[in-house]
Amino acid sequence: MKSLFWRYLTMTMLLLLISFSLFGFFFIVQSYTYTLGQLKTTLEDDSRNVGNLTSLYFGSRDSMVARSMFTTGISAVVYENDEQIIICDSKGKLLYFANRDGYTEGFTQSISNEIMTEVFQNGSYSETGTLGGLYQSVSYSSGRCVVNENGIVLGAVFVSAPVDSARVMFEYYQQIFFIIGLIVLLIGMVVSYIMTRYMVRPLRAMTKATRAYAMGDFSLRLPEDRTDEIGELAHSMNQMSASLNKLEELRSSFIANVSHELKTPMTTIAGFADGILDGTIPPEREREYLTIISKDTRRLSRLVVRMLQASRLSSGEIQLHPGVFDLAEMISLNLLEFQNRIEEKNQAVDVSFEQDRMFVRADQDYIAQVVYNLLDNACKYGEENGVLRVSAVSENGKIRVTVSNSGAEIPADMLPYVFDRFYKTDKSRGIDSSSTGLGLFIVKSILNMHGESISVTSANGVTSFTFTLPVAADNRMAAGGRHF
Repeated sequence: MKSLFWRYLTMTMLLLLISFSLFGFFFIVQSYTYTLGQLKTTLEDDSRNVGNLTSLYFGSRDSMVARSMFTTGISAVVYENDEQIIICDSKGKLLYFANRDGYTEGFTQSISNEIMTEVFQNGSYSETGTLGGLYQSVSYSSGRCVVNENGIVLGAVFVSAPVDSARVMFEYYQQIFFIIGLIVLLIGMVVSYIMTRYMVRPLRAMTKATRAYAMGDFSLRLPEDRTDEIGELAHSMNQMSASLNKLEELRSSFIANVSHELKTPMTTIAGFADGILDGTIPPEREREYLTIISKDTRRLSRLVVRMLQASRLSSGEIQLHPGVFDLAEMISLNLLEFQNRIEEKNQAVDVSFEQDRMFVRADQDYIAQVVYNLLDNACKYGEENGVLRVSAVSENGKIRVTVSNSGAEIPADMLPYVFDRFYKTDKSRGIDSSSTGLGLFIVKSILNMHGESISVTSANGVTSFTFTLPVAADNRMAAGGRHF
């Protein structure tokens, strides 16, 4: 399997090569056009200058000074730009020829009539060719009509440069481009390699981490030194591993708790049942032991039911049936069920409702379970001679209910996990050995299904759970349905 590193690097290299090729193509086309344009412009300028020199020279041909200026000017042009100059009379007969090899005059050849006619008619001439066969190789030529100060045509001049000269300039530009392009390409490849490694390194670390997670090792953490999307992903994976690690701890704790809770009553049931069957337990005490067996059987049944309910809540199988009911009445009735337990701990009860009747719209059966679990929690973990408080107030279309108890606080580092499945703050099972750590998880799941939330605070010796429910739309109609 080809790694992401090589895929990304290959893709980047191909992108660089394609970009370089396209840029090179346009550069070559533009440089060729520019070179040709520069050459033609130079030929036109030189033909104009040579034409002016020739006009002055023809006007004073016998003057040594004029001849010296003429030859010097011609030589400067041909040496500077490696050009060829032809000067002819008005009939096209060649008078002078100059190039870098020297200056020659007196020829028998003539410029063709077609070329001379075009020069005289237009005042100028340009072509890419052999200038009517005078040159053996193709050249760029620019011609100019030579006239005196009276406008009389004296002849014509032709300045030419071989096509090879343009090719030399073009090849020079090509060499510069390829040298610069090669340097840029090499730098781009190095930078691409470094950037690819920079991009892929954390992905490899994440792959290693996910493999470790798959093997059950959630201790591996990823560096979070980046501020981009990969850094965010690393942070999320670290959070995920922490959650998975916590869940694994909860699962192990749950298995230990459930094993303990199942083993103890099952051992009791089996022992007492065997004692009754083999006659070890006398008949007059059978009822006593059968009562214990019945109690432990119901305890096991409740444990299994709670586990199944937690599973159904997690999978979303439960359907709600919202209705309107009096939440204040529900809380009051639930408190009556805990009266004996409250009296056993000598707890004071403080109930505060904003109104005598507070109607909400929710699934009554499941909300009853929420209230029961929270009151059960408050009784169970509340201190002896402490206070159990329940309050309900209306605010912003919601009924906010708070159930609190005085007693041992929940450690701050445990507060974020109290609603997790299987979580128990009492690891030793010393306070309540029947707790499985599912009650608060079920409470939160039920409220979340209603679109509501629950929170917990624990400070100054008081632990409080607060949840909300929506106020019934027509409170008066609902209130008229029940009278107490």
